[in-house]
Order: sequence, then structure tokens, then C-alpha cells
Amino acid sequence: MPLLVLDGVTKYYGAELILDGVSLAIDRRERLGLIGANGTGKTTLLRIAAGELSPDEGQVVAARGASIAYLSQDPELDGTDTLWTDVMSLYTDLQGLEDRLNRLAVQMEQPQVRRDEDRMQQLLTEHAELHHRFETAGGYEYETTAKKVLSGLGLGEDHWHRSPASFSGGEKSRAALAKLLLSEPDLLLLDEPTNHLDIQGLEWLEEYLRSFPGAILVVAHDRSFLDRTTQRIVELEHHQLEEYRGNYSAYLKQKEQRLLTWQRTYERQQQDLQRQREIIRFLLGTGNEKRIRQARSREKLLEHIDVIDPPPAQRKKMQIAFTPRIRGGNEILDFVGVAKSFGGRSLFEDATFHIHRGQRVGLIGPNGSGKTTLLRIALGLERATAGRAALGRSVVVGYLEQEPTGLTDENQVIEELRELLPQFTAGEVRSLLARFLFFGDDVFKRVGDLSGGEKSRLLLAKLILQGPTFLVLDEPTNHLDIPSRQAVENALLQYQGTLLLVSHDRYLLDKVCRRLLILGDGRVRAHEGNFSHWRRWLRQQAEQAAVQAEAERLTRAAAQREAQRRARRRKRPGESAVRGPAANPEELEQRVQDLERKIALIEQRLQTAAGADPRYVRGLSMQHALLSQQLTETLTRWEQALAEAEEA
Repeated sequence: MPLLVLDGVTKYYGAELILDGVSLAIDRRERLGLIGANGTGKTTLLRIAAGELSPDEGQVVAARGASIAYLSQDPELDGTDTLWTDVMSLYTDLQGLEDRLNRLAVQMEQPQVRRDEDRMQQLLTEHAELHHRFETAGGYEYETTAKKVLSGLGLGEDHWHRSPASFSGGEKSRAALAKLLLSEPDLLLLDEPTNHLDIQGLEWLEEYLRSFPGAILVVAHDRSFLDRTTQRIVELEHHQLEEYRGNYSAYLKQKEQRLLTWQRTYERQQQDLQRQREIIRFLLGTGNEKRIRQARSREKLLEHIDVIDPPPAQRKKMQIAFTPRIRGGNEILDFVGVAKSFGGRSLFEDATFHIHRGQRVGLIGPNGSGKTTLLRIALGLERATAGRAALGRSVVVGYLEQEPTGLTDENQVIEELRELLPQFTAGEVRSLLARFLFFGDDVFKRVGDLSGGEKSRLLLAKLILQGPTFLVLDEPTNHLDIPSRQAVENALLQYQGTLLLVSHDRYLLDKVCRRLLILGDGRVRAHEGNFSHWRRWLRQQAEQAAVQAEAERLTRAAAQREAQRRARRRKRPGESAVRGPAANPEELEQRVQDLERKIALIEQRLQTAAGADPRYVRGLSMQHALLSQQLTETLTRWEQALAEAEEA
């Protein structure tokens, strides 16, 4: 049985139809991407699947015992606990097991228990059983896993002991996502989980979801993310779902073929219908009663034919060259030894790079690394702590900030452009606006009533039409749906000036930029090539480092074995080695590493246990002693196995 089934789901908001008989089945461990333009009902579908909304018609059936978790676009995390306490509340069962283990360890330390062999054996047996349950359930890993997930989503230690109520909207979204991932439900419903992640966070999440044991249905406009995480795409369009096998790139090919087949089938049917109508007109025009009856019979047959709807009109790509009004000089921007600090905290230092006319440069880096600050210094809107930033002569800048500014709320959309193009007719202005996805009555909307994404598109249109020689864009695709991102992408490809683009949209960076500036660790590094080229270069560097590290490890292991061999040769006559059952050296080595890892975790807990319950500390100490004893014995057996393998 599928994990979740939506069967004939219909939903209205008032008189407006949102979903019309939608059906969808999600199997265990499936990875689905839900796409569609903004306003088509994707969030509504997720909320119905999560049980937060009831359909007006149809039903939602979940497998018995299935756990479903839903991440909204604006999660609420207003508790008084710290983030760490909130996350640790997911592990109350494991913490209960750990507490019982600690109490048993304390009891086994008591002198009267040590003297009572039967009681000691009983406690040892109980401790072994609980320890097995604790270890199998991930008892030694849950804190480490929680730290990895929080850190991977950009919530470092400075966030752990703060209340989520004090977080920004983006931090709350990431904290809610972390809790959902750590809860490991059978089905994750994620509504725009990539909105507040930088590239590092996106890649971490992609890797994590690959090994996630449950199923995933994700709404996302990040095309690279969909490519890397999904196995099936479902598109919500015209109130219904259309399914495509494969990731986003596979969807693009399949949809193009589907629309082509649809168009051809529609045209063939229209030709056949036209031919039938002409035959009917001819028969009716003969005046012959028999032929008139034949015509009436054909008309009845036509009435019962399922007429194929025409495929959605495909938007024509307009051939517009967005050309700067002046050519300008070759030197666009010089950044020499620039540093910036805030209150003793250094964002970056000694940043040096140069941008020349016609270059398309992408600026990337983690959240908080200073990308927006660097842009503002480049444009003279903020002062550097040290160094020099200078624009070239005759450079005309067009700057798009993350929060759109420079629009008049009372204007209509069409008026915003007519002010720039007084010589254009209304039809010509509407054609230009269509390039930025303003169709029909959209052009008469009041600017103050536009969404954030619509304002971004309108402001970008204004900037480009002003003919700047240097276009500087700070996250222009934030919160845009895929059609809007494609519109921005096409506009930038047609722009013939110089571009400096800050973005986490890897698809856009690949398509538009041919050079990267990477801001991180307080430095700016340049890379010639697009984003994919840079990632390949990083992988090659990592592979080379891994090969070198493995060679060094093998060298150390060989030296260690040689040292052990010499030590055995120097052993005094009559001294015997500790014997144990024969074992595979590789298995024993892995066991040694596992024990060392567990001991290290307990040592970390002991270091942070100041002021804790003494019984808890004694329990940890007892576990440490037991594991240390196991490590000593295992090391001895490993050395013995290595010696026997060499002698064989």
C-alpha cells in the first residue's frame, strides 16, 4: 500500500477553484518535487496532505501508523526553551535509557553489590541488555547527529543556547527544518525549504535528503535542488496535476515532448473535424433527402466526439537587446586591499579583484559572509575599513537590492515603464512588460498591491531599460517561482552590459555567469568559469587531498606494524602474549575505531557536565571505564591478529 494517497481531491477558496479532482499516490522512500507558478495551490495541496486542511471533495488516506511531518513557509517557533533543549526533546526515550544505564552503573559501584555475586550478575545482565538497546537506537550518536544537522543548516553553537523566539524568520525556518529532519518521519512535506539557505546549506541539505529513510514531497523553485533530490516531478497547472518521471531536467524534456505531441494530436483532430464539417455542408447542400439524413447522422457522431483542448499557449521569446545607453570605459570596478569590520568583527580583509567591461561575474559565499556589504562598498554606499574601491569612469550603475526600492506605490505597472519610454505606444510597453511576465490586466495593477516577486521583476525591467553599463543585482530571484526565474534569466542573457550578481541560485549562476568571486573565511577568491566548473574543480582538489591522506595513512600503518614487529622480537624469553580467539584484523580495527569514537563522546559529555547530578557524572565515568577496558582488550587482540596474519 502507498504511504499516502490523495484521491479526487477538490478544494475551493470561496468561489475560486484551487484543486480540481487531484489524485496522487506517494510510495515509501519516494522523492517527489511539486512545481507550479505562484498562486496555483501548491501550499494548499501540502496542507491537505498534512491533514491541516480538509478537501471539499475526495479523500486523503495514509498508511496505518505512518508519521507525516510538514514544514510551512513561515513556521512558528516561539517557545521559551533554548534551541538545544527544544531539539533534545525529540530524544526523551533515548535519554530515559541513558539515565537508567547511569543508575545501573552507580549501583554496580556500591561495595555491597560487588560482594553479592548474584546481584552483580543480575545488574550486569540488565546493563548489557539496556546498553544494546541504547547503542542500536543510536544512543551514542544522537547528540552528534543533532549538532551536524543544526550546523549543516547554518545554526552554529551561537544559536544553540538562544530561544527560537529571538530568531529571524530565516533562522526559524532553518530551526524548524532541523527538527523535522531529526524526527525522521515516514513522509516529509517541505514547502520551500531552500528559501533561507546559502549554497553551502543547500548542498548539505541535498546530501542529507539522499540518505533520508522516509519519503519526501517538496515544493521548491530551485531547479538545481530539484535536479539533485527528486525522482518524480508533479506539476500543478490549471487546478490539476501532471506527473513526470525523473528529476527537473527530465521533466523539461518530457513536458516539451508532451506539448509537442498534444499540439500535433490537436491539429490532426481539428483537421479531421474540419473535413467532417465540410462533408456535412456538402451533403446538406445537395437537397437530396438521403444525403441530408447522412449529414444528420454525421452531425450526431461529431456531437459525441471528445474534442481535445488546445495546448497552453507557449510564450514567444521576444528578441530584445538590452543595450547600455553608452559604451563606457573598459575598467568597471577596482577593488584593492579592501577590508571591512563591524564592532571588532572582521567580515573580510585584503579583498582584491578587478571587473572589466562585458564580464558577467557571480559573487557567492555563505550567509553572513558580507556579500551585500561588499556590493555597497563597491557602489560607494558604505565605507571600507581599509583599502580602495573605485568605479571606472563613465560607469552608469543599476542596482537591485534584496528588498525592492525605487517604485511608486500609487502608479500602475504600465505607468512605471511609460515614464522611461515616453516615445513608446501603450502596445509596445505592454509587449516589453510581457517579457517580464506581466500579461493582460496585470499591467494595470497598482504597484503597491504587487507581491515581492512581482516588484522585483518590475524593478529589474526598469533598471535594464534605463541602459546601465554596470548592473549589480543582490539575490534577484529570491522567492520567485520557476517561470519568473526563467524570465529574469532570459533578461540577463540578453543584457549587453557588465554584470555583478549575488545569488544562491546555482542554475542561474551556471547559465549567466562566466566568472565567480567566492567570499569566505574573510577572503575573496576568483575563479574563471561558471558554478559547475568551480564545483568540479573543488571535487578534483578534494580527491587529490584524499589520495594524499590515504597514502600518508598507509605509510603510518606500515610504520606502526614494523614497530610492533620489532617490539615482539625484543620480548624477553618466557613472556607470553595475551591470547584471544582468532579474528579478522580489519574487523578488529573497525571495532577499535568505534570504541574510540564512543569514548570520545563520553569524554565530551564529562567536560560539559559541570554542575550536573553527581549520579549522572558517576554513570558516565562508569561507562567510560567499561568502554576503556573493552578498548584495551580489543587493541591487544588486534595486535595479535596482525602478528598471526604476518606469520601466516
